[in-house]
Amino acid sequence: MLGRVIAWSAFAVWLRSFWRTSTWFSPVVVAALTIVLISFAHSEYLDLAAAAQTNQHVTLSFVLKWGLIVVVSLVTFFAVLRKRSRKANATSATTQNEQQPLSSQLPEGVDLNRPRSAAERILDEPPP
Repeated sequence: MLGRVIAWSAFAVWLRSFWRTSTWFSPVVVAALTIVLISFAHSEYLDLAAAAQTNQHVTLSFVLKWGLIVVVSLVTFFAVLRKRSRKANATSATTQNEQQPLSSQLPEGVDLNRPRSAAERILDEPPP
């Protein structure tokens, strides 16, 4: 029992980290759940139509089901592409910032790595 709890906990932690870092995982999971919900609603309507012994709107139900599946798939595809381009832009912006040298506030020719003279140390002390 404890082993199963630990395994499911480890899976949940992995899933949470993968959910945040992946560019495709969260839109695909949401799309899969939406498609399952669409298919469930369609099958429930078909059961209702069979129980009522009517074929009214069954064709519309199939068209609506497949139309919604296509729309969900396209939205998911574009969401993944958008997340991927945002992530690529963010990484390229950070690499550009890292490549640019930092501008210093010190005047030209000042070297802080050299030992400081006694006069400079006295000037750095706060007044009494």
